Amino acid sequence: MISENELNFIKSELGDVSSKRLMELTDSIQNGILVDIGIYEGASSRIMINNSINNNNIIYAIDPVNPIFNSNHPNYNYIKDDSVYVGETWTNGQVDLVFFDSVHAKEQVLCELYHWWGLIKENGYAVFHDTSWDGYIHKPGHSCEGKKTGNSGMGYDTYGGINWDTPDKAVEDFFNIKLNTNERDIENNQILKIYEDDYIMVETNYSLLGMTFITKKKSFDYKNNISNWPEIFNKRKILLSFFK
Repeated sequence: MISENELNFIKSELGDVSSKRLMELTDSIQNGILVDIGIYEGASSRIMINNSINNNNIIYAIDPVNPIFNSNHPNYNYIKDDSVYVGETWTNGQVDLVFFDSVHAKEQVLCELYHWWGLIKENGYAVFHDTSWDGYIHKPGHSCEGKKTGNSGMGYDTYGGINWDTPDKAVEDFFNIKLNTNERDIENNQILKIYEDDYIMVETNYSLLGMTFITKKKSFDYKNNISNWPEIFNKRKILLSFFK
């Protein structure tokens, strides 16, 4: 079970409302596979581990850099590798939920979606952290208090002198939806349904860096919404070169 200290940490990282929804989703899955892309201090991994024995869920946590969080939990498997390559070479069958929280750049998330979306079961979930950076100011007590998000402190990450578009842009382009609508309010700490059709349902929380929940109702090849995949994959290679 998650301790009170762990729960407080999770809420500080993912938000009270969003972390509660993520926990509800993972707890609703039984005999499933949960994938955590981007571990760091393990906020999402801790949620996935909770009740995983009772629900017989297996967790695969992927990060090419040794994370701060580590666990010897019997249902938890750490994969030290590139999330895009792991998705491309995946042999463990379809998965029930993927949590996307790696490099905060559109090209990274798009390349992850290229391989991972097709691996998610119908009625499974794709969950994206950091989908509401625009206008957000870090709260008191945070190491970046008073600043905008990103390593630039301007609402985006900068690597190699390049300002990289944020993860919400990847979600919008891949699914051909408008995520950050005119009704967006970063002070509204609720999960709002902003889109639904025969194939997906999209819900998002705009507060505290943002989290977007997409339910995969029916399979559909969204890759056709992108016309320049070679360019995107090449730009991701450039992005990764700044981490070596």
